[in-house]
Amino acid sequence: MIEFLIKILVVILLALFFVFRNKFTGYYKKSSFRFLIKYFIITIVLLFYFSGIMDFASISFNIYLRLLLGLLLIFGGYSLFFVAHKHLGQNWSTLLDKKISKKDRLIKTGPYKYVRHPSYSASILALIGFGILTANWIIFSICFLVLLIFYIYKVPREEKFLTEKFGKEYIDYRKKTPGFFPRLK
Repeated sequence: MIEFLIKILVVILLALFFVFRNKFTGYYKKSSFRFLIKYFIITIVLLFYFSGIMDFASISFNIYLRLLLGLLLIFGGYSLFFVAHKHLGQNWSTLLDKKISKKDRLIKTGPYKYVRHPSYSASILALIGFGILTANWIIFSICFLVLLIFYIYKVPREEKFLTEKFGKEYIDYRKKTPGFFPRLK
């Protein structure tokens, strides 16, 4: 029974994230092929997760520790995601061909002081939290692979776009600031 409740919790937490993310980032205003593929994959993975087909890949893990660690990482990831987007303000866009206006500037404050892609770092943290919460190595692996493919595709394009738009300022920022995880001093 507790496993079923955790599965319900996972779905609720995912739904909450996407509802708030879509309203916060403006995704709800437009649909795209990438948007549809992402939700299709999430739906398929959740169907497998609920069907029990993947139960053989479950990892035995103390339920209370699993809940504590999983929820801490998920909410930590969610918090970082929203703080990162709040710092970007109007400078954020889903489009890499966005026209940069005179008021747009390179954001190097808040979480951007420590990493160049804090919203992606947040997604990684939350994904690890969901992996711990589901305690299913196949579900985690599929989600990790999808996220990895997305980042391999998107990050170089974003870096190129930002270099073209901000020039030396972004090149210097890139040299000093790690991509996803802060340097330990």
